Order: sequence, then C-alpha cells, then structure tokens
Amino acid sequence: MFPTTPELRLSEPYRLAQRAFTALLDAQATAQRGAAFAARRTLPLLRPHECAALTRWLAWLTAATAARGNPSALARIQRTDPALGRGVEAMLARLPLAAPGVASAAAQLRRSA
Repeated sequence: MFPTTPELRLSEPYRLAQRAFTALLDAQATAQRGAAFAARRTLPLLRPHECAALTRWLAWLTAATAARGNPSALARIQRTDPALGRGVEAMLARLPLAAPGVASAAAQLRRSA
C-alpha cells in the first residue's frame, strides 16, 4: 500500500539550525552567548528555501513563546542575525493568529536592548 501523504524530509543542516535556535531560545542568560554563536554558524549551511522555512518556523516558535509569557525570543533572534530577525518579524505580522502582543513586545525589547 502506498502512503497518501509524502514523507517530510528535512536536511541535516536544517535540523541542526532548528536545534541550535531552539537551544538559543531556551538558554539561560549565562549560556545565551554560546548558543547564539552556535545558531549563527548553522545559517550559511542552509539553502535559500530552507532559510525561508526556518524563518516561518521561528515566527511560529516566537509567537508560541510570547503566548507563554516569554517575549524575548524575537530579540534573541534579532541579536543573533539581524536579517533573519527582520524576516521573522515580517512573518509574525503575516501569521493567521496575529498575536498583537508579540509585535509590541518585540518593539519594546528592541528599544531597551
């Protein structure tokens, strides 16, 4: 029997980037710098479509962490890679659940950082 949905295959660099950015967003303040360097090292290994997928994934992750009361995820991404941070911020505005608190929290963090 053939499956009706294709299997999702993620490349190794993409999975490494996901793990590195998850570690960055979960890191305590003392481990944040090392996690940021590890996450930044994964970005050049990604293909363009993987960068776009990572941006979408990070936008959803940022919205989820903001909903749980941690609005610093976007600021951490922006400090790690400004271009990726801009992409995540733009993608946040396009998410269907449009969490207005996420964008305002990001703006406040940017001014205070």
